[in-house]
Amino acid sequence: MPHLDAIYIFCDDKFRHQGWTQNWTKIKGVHTNITEICQALQLAVKQYDQDTIAVSFLTLNEMASLDNLNQLESNFMYTKILKAILPDIEYDRKAIKNLAACCREVFDGNPTQLQIIDEFERDYHLQQALWWYTRECFTFKMLNQALQILDANIIINMGFFLRDVHQQIQQLYEQQVSS
Repeated sequence: MPHLDAIYIFCDDKFRHQGWTQNWTKIKGVHTNITEICQALQLAVKQYDQDTIAVSFLTLNEMASLDNLNQLESNFMYTKILKAILPDIEYDRKAIKNLAACCREVFDGNPTQLQIIDEFERDYHLQQALWWYTRECFTFKMLNQALQILDANIIINMGFFLRDVHQQIQQLYEQQVSS
């Protein structure tokens, strides 16, 4: 099941399931306490907050609404389209300037972020994409929020950055696999 990343089991007898669950890498825990499993899930969600995969939780009542299902289908479609298009777009220095201008509007009145945006515009290059993404500044927050709410304007403005982060992760992965 390639799209399933983690399984959390909630049951009355933790020890009964302890043995067989260790044979399955996707089973992340067996929990007997609702608070304990909630904490484990919150931690998993926090870890996945840095991921670009959109996740939605629906109640049974929400699932009954056809409008909500249609909304999920369109969100899925938009995500697929962006995922297909963004890596192939050619970007230039103007894309960095456009992103900097967009960020200045968002962070107007925040001198610390404005200074970092100036630095980004002046110094950014592909080899530093992950450094910029993990730096405590506008890049991480803005990109993750845009991906979570599918803000196409910001995603497209950050398209070069998203592509560069992806390329750098791919390169690091290939280096690790080959060594």
